[in-house]
Amino acid sequence: MTTPGLLEMAKIYLEKNGVFAVDTVSSIVVVLDQLNTKQYDVIISDYQMPEMDRIELRQN
Repeated sequence: MTTPGLLEMAKIYLEKNGVFAVDTVSSIVVVLDQLNTKQYDVIISDYQMPEMDRIELRQN
């Protein structure tokens, strides 16, 4: 499981040049909710997550 500190560090690194806007979440429920309200160009996820794996996420 990814720690919140690691997520925040990755967000800071990816946003530092101003090209990317990054959302980080630690719950698949939040991810699915955000996918209904927001459009994303890229989604980076763990392969195995507690609620579903990356393949199942892709199918949603």
